[in-house]
Amino acid sequence: RRDLERERSRLNKNASTADLVRGLEDRFAGAQAIVREAEIMLGYATLRAPFEGVVARKLAQAGDLASPGSPLLELEGTGAFQVEAAVPDSLAAKLTPGTALSVEVSAAGLTFSAPLAELSSAADAGARSVPAKLTVPAGTAVRSGQFVRVFLAGAPTPALLVPASALAPLGQMERLFVVGPNHRALLRL
Repeated sequence: RRDLERERSRLNKNASTADLVRGLEDRFAGAQAIVREAEIMLGYATLRAPFEGVVARKLAQAGDLASPGSPLLELEGTGAFQVEAAVPDSLAAKLTPGTALSVEVSAAGLTFSAPLAELSSAADAGARSVPAKLTVPAGTAVRSGQFVRVFLAGAPTPALLVPASALAPLGQMERLFVVGPNHRALLRL
């Protein structure tokens, strides 16, 4: 650039030639192209995530060959978590997006309410369940991969319950004595 400017000023004073100025202009344009190419190549060396997060796992070390399609890092977002759950298909029909469900994270001793964000239109025939996603409220102290329980209200089912202390093990079975007719003890397995 300095040489080009000097020769242009000399050309105005008829102290240089037009060919020399054109040659310097071509060299300057080539140098600018090399700088742009270097800036673009430098951009390829910079990793940017489309979200705010942290590096969860580093899959490549210094000196490893980075080839297209092979992952270098696993990035984990620090916000906008979702709970993925399999909802029994018998209960899925009663759910609509926006329905608040209770979620328990037993490892953290945490319970919160999460709205249903998405309920799949396809069911898993083998498990008789429907995939669902719930939105975790912002600021909730959860981590990806944690085990959670989602509580759903279902129809009441009649059940016969007995205290665990009333059961007596017998091999692989459990036996229980109940009061029968004439106040006699009857054995039930």
